[in-house]
Amino acid sequence: MLLKKIFIIILLLFCFSLITKSEEQSKKTGEYQKIHEYIYTEAILENFETEIYSNDNLKFMEGGDREGILTINNNYPAPVNNSKKYLGVRVYAKRGDLFKIVPAKPIEIMKYCKTISMWVYGEKIAGEISILLQDSSGINHTLHFGSAASHGWKKLSKTLDTKIKQHDDYAGSKNSIKILYIQYRAAGNAIYPEWQFFYIDDITASVRDKYMDRDDW
Repeated sequence: MLLKKIFIIILLLFCFSLITKSEEQSKKTGEYQKIHEYIYTEAILENFETEIYSNDNLKFMEGGDREGILTINNNYPAPVNNSKKYLGVRVYAKRGDLFKIVPAKPIEIMKYCKTISMWVYGEKIAGEISILLQDSSGINHTLHFGSAASHGWKKLSKTLDTKIKQHDDYAGSKNSIKILYIQYRAAGNAIYPEWQFFYIDDITASVRDKYMDRDDW
């Protein structure tokens, strides 16, 4: 009987210890999330409100002669940051044709960047969107955001891999990463080219100051 009581007491102490550790871990996780939210801010890289885009900003990379039109629209922008204008993209292409949209102004990120996001709205046959990013050492990386097809505006985000060099080489240097262009790979199953439509609004980045050496924050 005594051994049974001792066993029950030990079991209760063990369970209490597990609960305490779980609470401590939850507290640490909550504190980490608060720190993460504090040190990172969302920076607007392109909101299409002031810059002028024309067909000269649309380049055909792969495929035969294809048509394309860029316009700045103001009807039904993405529900974010009081947006009033957004980029409309219309291409005459078939599956696999590749286009690039060159920014109207250079897009450079001086701070440490955790994620890059954009709002998109595409027709049901809209293809895949990606970004060509150049890191601080001059190496290019393709960030795949996925399909632009949706029934309304949606936010696509991509976390930057730690292989993408961002940190300054030494104190006082100001290295940066750059978005060279947005890529669009056409979708569809038709034998011949067809018109495809999609729209892009606020391109943003989650950034913080470069005061730490670790990439895993």
